[in-house]
Amino acid sequence: MLRRGGLSTRVVEVVSPKGRAERVSNHMVVYVRRDFADHLRAGASPFLGWQVAQRFLNDESVILTPEEASRSHSERGLDLISLHSMYLQARPGEMGPLEHREAASRAFFSIHQGVRIWQFLRDSYSPMAAEHDRNAGMRVRSGYEGIWGERGEPSLTRPLLHGIDRHEALNSPGMAVERMFPHYELVLELRPIHRELLSRALVGETDEDLADSLGLSLAAVKSRWKAVYAHVEKRAPTILGDLGRDTFAVATRARERRRHLLNYLRDHLEELRPV
Repeated sequence: MLRRGGLSTRVVEVVSPKGRAERVSNHMVVYVRRDFADHLRAGASPFLGWQVAQRFLNDESVILTPEEASRSHSERGLDLISLHSMYLQARPGEMGPLEHREAASRAFFSIHQGVRIWQFLRDSYSPMAAEHDRNAGMRVRSGYEGIWGERGEPSLTRPLLHGIDRHEALNSPGMAVERMFPHYELVLELRPIHRELLSRALVGETDEDLADSLGLSLAAVKSRWKAVYAHVEKRAPTILGDLGRDTFAVATRARERRRHLLNYLRDHLEELRPV
C-alpha cells in the first residue's frame, strides 16, 4: 500500500534531553477514488481502514496512483480518509494527552498544506475522539444505524463516521479543520528531482548526506543545486534574494541562495507537494 503512492503516514515522537525518541502516536491517511469515498460518506459500511485494506488484498485497490491523484487534484479535489490513528499512551480509540494531540494536528496540517482536498472522512472509536472531531468542525455522517440500530456512544466495535468537505469547511470560518481546505497556487512548479533534493535539505541533510541518500556523487549534488537555482530564477527570482556577483564570493552566494530558498519553502510547503 505504501508503494501505491496515495498513502501517507506520520509518527509523532517525544525526544528526551538525552536524545532518546519515544513514539507517542501513529497516523495513516490515504487518497481514494471518488466513487468509493462517496460510498463511505453515505454511511453504508463502517471500519474505513479495513475496507481499503480488504479491497487492496483482493486486487481491487481504491487507492489513487500518483497520476490519478494529480488528475483528481486538478478537478474536484482529493478525497482523503483516515485508515488508522493511535495514541500509544491512551486507551485504544482515544485521543491521548493534549500536547500529543496538538503535535499530531500540526503534523497533519503540515503534510496536507497546499493539497486541494474535497472531503475528509474518519471513523471515531470513542466518545473522546467523537468530541474532538466535532470540536474541530467535522460533521457526523453516520452512526451506522442501518447496521446496528439506534445510535449510541461510539466504541471500538461501533464507530461513528465523521467528515467534512470543502464547502462545509469554508462556510464554517474559525474551525480548526478549515485549515485543510484553502488552495495555494504553486509559484515554483518544481520538478520531482528538485522536490526530492529540497525536501531532504529542509530536514537538515548536508551535501554529503544528500550524495549518500540520493546515490549521487558530491559533484552531481552541486550540479543539481545549480539546476534548482536556475529553475527558481526563471519562476520567481526574488526568492533567492539580491545576491549580486560583485557582492558575494561564489561559496557565500551559494549558501545565501540556499538559505533564502529553504526559508521560503518552510512557509510554502505546498511547493513540495507531488500534485
